[in-house]
Amino acid sequence: MMLNKPLRLTAAAGLVFLAACSDSTPPPGEPGPPAQIVAVQGNNQSAPANMLVGQAIRVQIQDAAGIPVGAGLDVTFTVVGGGGSLVGSATATSDATGTVTAPGWRMGLSNVPQTMRAVMQSIQGDISASIATSYDIQVRYFGDPVSPANRAFFESAAARLEAMITGDIVNATANLDLSSPNGCATPGLPTVNEEVDDIIIYAAITTIDGPGNVLGQATPCVGRKHPNETGKTMVAYGYMKFDVVDFPNISNPQDVILHEMLHVLGSGTLWETDRTLITGKGGPDPRFTGAAARQACAGFGAIVSCAATVPLENQGGVGTRDFHWRETTFNNELMTGLYNAGINPLSAMTIASMADLDFVVNAATADQYAFVGTFELSRFGAQLHPGWEQIGSLRGMLRKDGKVEAIK
Repeated sequence: MMLNKPLRLTAAAGLVFLAACSDSTPPPGEPGPPAQIVAVQGNNQSAPANMLVGQAIRVQIQDAAGIPVGAGLDVTFTVVGGGGSLVGSATATSDATGTVTAPGWRMGLSNVPQTMRAVMQSIQGDISASIATSYDIQVRYFGDPVSPANRAFFESAAARLEAMITGDIVNATANLDLSSPNGCATPGLPTVNEEVDDIIIYAAITTIDGPGNVLGQATPCVGRKHPNETGKTMVAYGYMKFDVVDFPNISNPQDVILHEMLHVLGSGTLWETDRTLITGKGGPDPRFTGAAARQACAGFGAIVSCAATVPLENQGGVGTRDFHWRETTFNNELMTGLYNAGINPLSAMTIASMADLDFVVNAATADQYAFVGTFELSRFGAQLHPGWEQIGSLRGMLRKDGKVEAIK
């Protein structure tokens, strides 16, 4: 019996050694306290503006070592970036795996980073998403320095339109002096040699004509067609100017910039460029003939006003009449000829009119707009007089080689 004890000890020692060299992982221990919230499904999705992301979002509560904590823990979700919203209960409880399913997530109205935050007690985790769009607006600045605060207005307007227009415009080659008569005919713009995707807009806040007169100018300078010469003319370059004296007095400068930027893209300014979208121009009852805009107009209740066409502005200066929706019909809609105090919504009608120009659009990006019927609006109630803006038209067209030739 005594002789067998060393043998058993040796065998036991050998078993311990083999276990230490094994590739098997011992079962995890008990999890520590909650330390992190990690997205395990649905992070970094892309969805159209004002639409729900397609895949359910799930997060997991873990300890510092990444071990799931377990069931019965409440997580609250909020949207902290991009202006979107949640659909469903903002609070959910973890299951046995420490996993929580977030409510539905509707994207915001602008092409900016979208962020949802999950919070449990003192810990939090972020989930990211992006707006699905293929349209790109580059804003470049010229002339007098533009402050960061004012640049933010331009960038925000561009992001809104990038979410509204989603279809790509084929790239164009450009090799020209933008300050030339066939370009934008504006001092201070550079000579360019580049690919354009999809539009480049130069912006300035500078002296125009002093206080109380012209606030803004908007011009789509240089157009382009598809390299195969198919499709309608689109804008490659444009510019916007705002009077440095008048601009600080505007209560909502982003609305005014958005209005002018739509003109640069083609609202009003391309309605007669390889298109026939105006009837009665210069007369007492000008009309927009685009079928999509008419249908959208009728859709929010203007059945009589838009029975066949959409009323355009018939008063004001050359920068107001014919280029805008009629103020006495559509009141505070963003693309009427006068800027109204308060909210100036971007309606489904304006978005549809861009589809009439052959843009691919996301109709869900419209603001809420209440049509109240035709009435005589006191023009003294509007913030700007009828000659507050000057609207230009295309001066040149890019050729396939990138050179520009005058539009005759």
